[in-house]
Amino acid sequence: MKSTSSPDTLLIKLRDDLARRYGSLLSSANLVKVLGYRTSGAFRQAMVRGTVPVPLFTIPHRRGHFALALDVATWMYRQRCDAKLLKKTDLNTRDNTHLSVTENNLAHSCTEV
Repeated sequence: MKSTSSPDTLLIKLRDDLARRYGSLLSSANLVKVLGYRTSGAFRQAMVRGTVPVPLFTIPHRRGHFALALDVATWMYRQRCDAKLLKKTDLNTRDNTHLSVTENNLAHSCTEV
């Protein structure tokens, strides 16, 4: 069975995957992993600088900061849509990385959120 490829499908899949793995609310520890920070210290520094790419909030009587899975999924979706495809000449020949997307399916899967 072939799935429909509507623009919102990727965003919905990202949100559902995050919610299934972490719940609707992601803690600071989970955000470090999901947003790609190398360490929790790097995440804390980004919070101090105000450069964390998703809205963070606190919850009374709970430690740390939190973000909604929907906000994180939306950020991931936008990163994917803004991505520029590498040309074969841009790849390091010693690297075994293969491109898994084409310009056509990149443009087709992304619309403004």
